[in-house]
Amino acid sequence: MKNILKILGMLALCVCVGTVIAQMLVAAVLLPKLKLDRARFSRIAAIAQGIDVAEKEEVKGPPPLEAEQPSYSEIVEVRAVKYRNLELREQQLRNNLLQVQSQESKLADDLNRYKQLSDNFQAQLAAVRQSAATTGMDDVLRTLVSIDPAQAKGLLLDMLDKKEIDAVVSLMKQMPDKKRANIIGEFKTDEETEKLSEVLRRIREGMPEMKAVENAQAKLETNRLPRNVEGAIGKNYEEPSRQ
Repeated sequence: MKNILKILGMLALCVCVGTVIAQMLVAAVLLPKLKLDRARFSRIAAIAQGIDVAEKEEVKGPPPLEAEQPSYSEIVEVRAVKYRNLELREQQLRNNLLQVQSQESKLADDLNRYKQLSDNFQAQLAAVRQSAATTGMDDVLRTLVSIDPAQAKGLLLDMLDKKEIDAVVSLMKQMPDKKRANIIGEFKTDEETEKLSEVLRRIREGMPEMKAVENAQAKLETNRLPRNVEGAIGKNYEEPSRQ
């Protein structure tokens, strides 16, 4: 019995060894023809062992993709686009600034033209007023000279009551001496004499012409440059003559 078991064991061992040798021979013959690589061979081995290769590959999944790094030329191109956009914005700002400056210059020219027109109009208006006032004063003067001295005194007193003393002074200054003396002789009451005295005082002081001169001097003093500025201007003007 023991001999039979030994023989059977030897037969089983021979069968196993033969199977392995047969598999190796088959693999050696088929590998070059089927162009099996390690991955395919692993799949065949897995199938022979009963492993589901599809499920295994699905679980494993594709390998993660590495983040693609930009090239040097792409970096340079991106920077060039940014720099160009910056240049375009700066150029637009310069264009806007030039447009604003042009509009400011045009506005300044328009204001200068308007000021010149306004000054010319004011000068013409002043001339018309002066001419009308002169003509009116001449008419009043001729009237006062032609009427009775008592009537002329009454008109002059009415003007004085209306605070038109400068006009009275101008009229009496332009009257002939005889006519003025006759009118003055009509001022008899203390109130009339007081008013006449004020008129004569202004005639003696050269009014109303001197008043206009004083107003012009006051305006000149108001618009006069400070002394330090005048000194600086005078110094700068004199220095070239000393060289």
